[in-house]
Amino acid sequence: MIDQVLADGAQNPAHIATAGGLRCVKSPAAIWGPVDRLVWWDFKGPGERVPTSPWSRAETAALAAAGCGLETSSAAAARIGWGYANALHQTRGRAMLIRAALAGGEETVSHPLAHQLNPLTQPAGAAIRWSAERLLEDAAHDLAGRRLPRELAALVSPPQARAHWPLPAMAVAKLADRKESATSFERLTDCQMRWMLLDVLRLSRGRFAEIPGPDQLLGNLAHEIANRVLRPGPVADADEILRQVDEVFDTLLSAIAAPLQQPEFAGELAAARTRVPAALAELSRLLREKGLEVVGTELEREASFANGLSVLGRLDLVVRHPTKGAGVIDLKWTRSVNRRRTELADGRALQLATYGAIADPGAGTPAPGAYYLLNQRRLIGPAGTFVADEEIETARSLADTWADLMETWRLWRELASRGSAVGTGLPEAADHFPTGLGISPGEEPCRYCELTSLCRVTEEAN
Repeated sequence: MIDQVLADGAQNPAHIATAGGLRCVKSPAAIWGPVDRLVWWDFKGPGERVPTSPWSRAETAALAAAGCGLETSSAAAARIGWGYANALHQTRGRAMLIRAALAGGEETVSHPLAHQLNPLTQPAGAAIRWSAERLLEDAAHDLAGRRLPRELAALVSPPQARAHWPLPAMAVAKLADRKESATSFERLTDCQMRWMLLDVLRLSRGRFAEIPGPDQLLGNLAHEIANRVLRPGPVADADEILRQVDEVFDTLLSAIAAPLQQPEFAGELAAARTRVPAALAELSRLLREKGLEVVGTELEREASFANGLSVLGRLDLVVRHPTKGAGVIDLKWTRSVNRRRTELADGRALQLATYGAIADPGAGTPAPGAYYLLNQRRLIGPAGTFVADEEIETARSLADTWADLMETWRLWRELASRGSAVGTGLPEAADHFPTGLGISPGEEPCRYCELTSLCRVTEEAN
């Protein structure tokens, strides 16, 4: 099953076209029941070929003697021809046989069924034959029982990019009783318009689920292994962690990261077998060295704050120090450490700040946090954080980042409640920013955005 999905893709048998209610089949022989309309696309020759037999005459005779008679070439040709004719026999209403004049720059040839139909179609002539070029000649056309009118379309300019968009009342109503997350905060601070469309209005691209890439699969695998071996309470030593990882690695690999077993990912899998156990063993050593105990992994947390702000999230790892309280560690599988270091240094570690705020709401102050980069085995965090092993000087603390983030959320939300949305990627967008933003949009808010064709940023750049 995995081979099929990774190779040609798996079809969805329940998928029906949303326009016209048509169902598509690969071969005309697949039509076994009555149909009202038949649209035979690519009705050109030479048609399906009779398969070449891999068996010798002696082998064919031996198989026949054993009661295993193989299909002969003549029988295969008759079966293929029957499939062609049967598709038309099953059609109750109308049939459209569509043949392109050229294919790959070469003139196409007639389909074998067209030769059989020729005694019927030739006398009918123009009454049943229709050329697509006629669309450019007449004002109206009759095709397959339908009237196709042709009208002059006025030339209009495409929608232009603009930074400020008015919101309908329906969109504003969606703001009530919202629960934010670390991901929605990141989208909001970069572009309020993106936050409105994806998080508030729940706009979806409507694509079928895709198999993640190797980096995401490795991250998912490392997270789940950490969830199994980092149990609440005192942290086991490195040797015990390595033993536990070895016990669950192959089971979890097959369960949640099976595509990594494909030959093309052999290098990534070989590296993961070494790096994941080593990363978790190093993490256990650092936690023991700092005197930290595990509160839990993959913990669901939800908290309410001022101005009606409600936040929920799933925390990778929550730890506790006997005297310093709780701390948060976010596990990341990344190829480079630069992005996370820059986030911390610029005071834009929004994910850590959010997780720290909801880790222990009863404490009254956000819990300190750090990133553990599994691939690099580095535990990095703001200077002065007891959770971090490698301290980084930051423009503001996580507590200050959280305070600025709440104020930023309040200002953008109030703007949205008044019926305004701003696409921050356009040059004039700053004229519409609320006054007093604690966290301004990043330098490249549109770099990873999938909505640039909606707000027209892409066309503006061109």
